[in-house]
Amino acid sequence: MRRERLGVIPLNGFWSFKRDPEGVGSEEGFHEGFEAEYQLAVPASWNEQVPELMNYMGVAWYARRFTAPKAFEGLKAWLVFEGVNYKAEVWLNGRYLGAHEGGFTSFRLEAPVECDSENLLVVKVDNTLTPRSVPPGRGLHGFEGPYFDFFHYGGIHRPVRVEFTGPSWVEELAVIAHADGRLEARVRIGG
Repeated sequence: MRRERLGVIPLNGFWSFKRDPEGVGSEEGFHEGFEAEYQLAVPASWNEQVPELMNYMGVAWYARRFTAPKAFEGLKAWLVFEGVNYKAEVWLNGRYLGAHEGGFTSFRLEAPVECDSENLLVVKVDNTLTPRSVPPGRGLHGFEGPYFDFFHYGGIHRPVRVEFTGPSWVEELAVIAHADGRLEARVRIGG
């Protein structure tokens, strides 16, 4: 069960995008903004939107600006990502919020959204194949190179949103039916 949402801002649409094949974006301050190479749709992989990105593997950056209404002031804000392939690091207004690894699992981060003013959300995405993350395959003689039987896409490929909640919420609710006819409820409260 999801927490009670008092407000939602969908962040799907066009985002600024820039490749970072040398991995210098962190040192160059991309988390505070950057000059876009492309405007790409989210949710979607970068590989399917621009022909020259079709086989790109590595680091890339996304950025999007949004404004939260003043009516949401005082509520807890959460950035919710339903899928980023493969590793993600997230900044809001230049402040590091956290990271996630796993292209097919959702994640959320508490976010200090500034209501009634513009917010800058920046996401660093890395879909590099490594023996320790998405394994590229092992031959008879160990790791021989990127051989795999799937298309290895990258990007923010599922929806993104900001959710606003009160100071506490139902984090998880489970009802368990036992063989003897008893029902057991388990509730986890967040906040």
